[in-house]
Amino acid sequence: MFSDCPICSDSKSYLIYEARLPIREYIREVESNYDELITNVLIVKCRECGHAYIQNYNSLPDVDLYSEAPIPANPVNPEMVNKLHFLLKWIGEDYLKNKRVLEIGSGSGHLARIIAQQAKSVTIVELNKSLNKELLPEENINLISEDYKYDESMGLFDLAICRQVIEHIPNPINFIKEINNCLKPDGHAYLEVPTADYIYTNNMIWDFHYQHIQYFTKSSFINGMNQAGLFLNKYHYLMDNHDMGFLVSNTSNDNYLKKQEKDYDTPSTTNFDFVIDKFKSLVNAINSDIAIYGANTHGQVFLNLMDGYDSNIVAALDDSKYLYDYYLFNTKRKIAILNPRSTDINRYSNVIITAYLHENSIRKNLNELGYKGKIYSINPNSMN
Repeated sequence: MFSDCPICSDSKSYLIYEARLPIREYIREVESNYDELITNVLIVKCRECGHAYIQNYNSLPDVDLYSEAPIPANPVNPEMVNKLHFLLKWIGEDYLKNKRVLEIGSGSGHLARIIAQQAKSVTIVELNKSLNKELLPEENINLISEDYKYDESMGLFDLAICRQVIEHIPNPINFIKEINNCLKPDGHAYLEVPTADYIYTNNMIWDFHYQHIQYFTKSSFINGMNQAGLFLNKYHYLMDNHDMGFLVSNTSNDNYLKKQEKDYDTPSTTNFDFVIDKFKSLVNAINSDIAIYGANTHGQVFLNLMDGYDSNIVAALDDSKYLYDYYLFNTKRKIAILNPRSTDINRYSNVIITAYLHENSIRKNLNELGYKGKIYSINPNSMN
């Protein structure tokens, strides 16, 4: 177990959530002993700095979650692609044009391909073996298929980008130091993580899962970056405040940091059990077939938290072409992941949107496909 907080090293942490959760995001047809793929997860919160983390991570099963998984973060609609362009505009052209850029954990490589149109070169470090050079035809993109650890042979970079990765890392400060090591003098990095405050404020229980070891607040993440020798230039919230992104440099900007000293996180109350019970009641009250839309981590957590109430959840819909050979699962069974455009979606009288961060796009898809059933969302604020 982690005896101390990974950010401030304080030992006074308290339990905020405990549940049996899947240790994999997906399974294949050949796997059948689902109970062995579920484990007990303890998430605690530091009394000193507010950082939350999986306390028992070191004692949990050691499985390969990423290298053999389907390609992650694949943009499946124009809105998702537009958000990538918006992000690069927010970072600023001066940080990209004719620069050497490193992206750590690129997923499908879409962002790197956009950057390659103006950067001198883009180096991708991506553990997932499904991403290959055939999917990255640009001549100025170099792919390294392994875990990230800085190697001097890579050279130094003007800008490093690491999105939705650091929350997966057991020792986040050491990892951020490795990012700092790759930067030129006066180099910059864009670091993006989910915010724990979103979970607390919205009772978003589905965001607690095995893959995310760390749950940062804004202040705890800035604290971690400062310890790693990176300093804040600017930050923003995105995805309806679900995520936060930071443009940082390896040179301190004292004036800006002083402005941030009193910007503490707002305490929040949570009622996770109420949300779980609310959705169990909803599923239990539906007497016809249900498809969940979004075969992502949130969909997998939802299926597991509904265990025992889920007999009428019969399929998972998703727009990513990389998922159709996989299944979501809980302790008793698995459900197939289907392409909503190649199945009769009206055979399902109800759809529960589990990819709630893309709810607007999914509702638009369902409307275009002529779906006539009832639509719900695991976002407690919009479930009706």
